[in-house]
Amino acid sequence: MNDNNIYNKNGAMMKKYYLFCLFVILSLSSIISAKELRTIIDENNAQFIKLFNAGDADGLSKLFTKDALYLMDGFSIVKGREGIAEQLKLEMSAGPATITLNTIDVNRDKTTAIEVGTWVVTVQDESNKIIIPGSYLVVWQQQKDGEWMIHRDVINHSGEHKTQ
Repeated sequence: MNDNNIYNKNGAMMKKYYLFCLFVILSLSSIISAKELRTIIDENNAQFIKLFNAGDADGLSKLFTKDALYLMDGFSIVKGREGIAEQLKLEMSAGPATITLNTIDVNRDKTTAIEVGTWVVTVQDESNKIIIPGSYLVVWQQQKDGEWMIHRDVINHSGEHKTQ
């Protein structure tokens, strides 16, 4: 066997091996741990709460992907940031409100995470506080820049409204 053929075959094999190793390293560098993802979601939820409690529907809608879907019981599916901002303005027109979120579970794959949790909205009307409990399922999508944004938001009421 010719020594040049052996070198060419081994050289080509080594190049493929190095390329494979580089691919694995680059792939692993973009993967974050479950704990890191939970921290990111918790931070995003803190921003969501801050904007919701401030009544900032436009700011809140910027946490969603451009082609996000928002599904709330009793309403049609809302598509896109602009539509979501309008829906949030409608919901916020009920009066000053605050929200709390409680994440129960987070599962993920490479660029998508699914969060399940509960929420409580407290609306202050002229003389009472109305407490509205519910649950949610949010599909988070990692963007090309690494940011995690809400891609699908499904919410529903899960109990009786209480007046205090």
